[in-house]
Amino acid sequence: MSDKKDNIIACSECFKDAAFKYMISLYGGLDNTTQCPHCGKYNGSKLDLTSLLYVMQLFFVNGTVHRTEYGGAPILQMNDCRAYEDIESISADLNDDCRLLYQMTGWCVFFYGPRLCMVGFNDILDDLRSDRINEAINVILSSYPVVIMDKSLYYYRLRLNPKNPDDVNEYDTPPATISRTSYGRLDSQDNNLIYLSSDLETCIHECRATVEDNIYVASLKVKKDLRLLDLTAYFDEKCTEFESVRLAVHQLFLASSHSYEISRQLANAIRDKGYDGVVYPSYFSHIRNGNDPFVDYYGGLSYFVYDEHYAEASQIRNYAIFGFPIQEGKLEVVSVNRIRIKQVKYDMILCPNIE
Repeated sequence: MSDKKDNIIACSECFKDAAFKYMISLYGGLDNTTQCPHCGKYNGSKLDLTSLLYVMQLFFVNGTVHRTEYGGAPILQMNDCRAYEDIESISADLNDDCRLLYQMTGWCVFFYGPRLCMVGFNDILDDLRSDRINEAINVILSSYPVVIMDKSLYYYRLRLNPKNPDDVNEYDTPPATISRTSYGRLDSQDNNLIYLSSDLETCIHECRATVEDNIYVASLKVKKDLRLLDLTAYFDEKCTEFESVRLAVHQLFLASSHSYEISRQLANAIRDKGYDGVVYPSYFSHIRNGNDPFVDYYGGLSYFVYDEHYAEASQIRNYAIFGFPIQEGKLEVVSVNRIRIKQVKYDMILCPNIE
């Protein structure tokens, strides 16, 4: 919020919807000595124009994101190029607030018709979901660079409730003799691997750890040069989002378990090409870094596709190493420690209830 009291244009008490008033209270300034220029009250959280537009963006746009099978897009959008119209399927109080916001800011909230590439319409992604999957995988393999796994970093491997937590073999790939009923995003019955991350909090998210679990972490170092295909790398593409290889891979790894059959075939192909493993974006990247991957568009163009710095900041890197890398001497367990979850905090937004 601006320090200049003359810049205040509204406060939380100007509006009717309780959730929107709550959001203003999070981002506005509590100043009981300043009178709101609109409603005349002193006790509301005060906002200048910039702060009010930011709260509108969070509440109406980020808050109404609807995830599709691959990708997603907000149900509502806002800009300063439209005339005000009431929005169907929201409450009368919130429509009154939208009308007031339009009068204050000149920005209108409206139902959004997203570009289809935002919700999974992409040529490579289409091929991955068809009998052309092998051709699409070959395009992916030829597009991304090879990297050598950094020997200076620690890589973390979590186990929940292990039987023998001090045994380093507990942190290697599960032996083939163990009967398993399910597999993860990249591993399968015929492709053994372990999952690692250099970000410890991401490991906790990935393992779905709770305060009830006994959580152990192995800190590992790389002992040999390991060649990985880096599916998080940025490269310039001379195409639109509808043909973008990077956007297809991005949306594949943002998808839930229905995408695993595709990603496992991709992992098999990477292994068969002789790579030691793969770098891939964590499904929990946006929860870890706070970047919303479903509203990263401006003027119809995707930041993720066209902005290298945004793409870099949007991804948390995970690592999948094929085989039994500890047993094979590729990775070394430096230490094993227990993790105690001390506190969990939530950064959340309230949003409209669209009926």
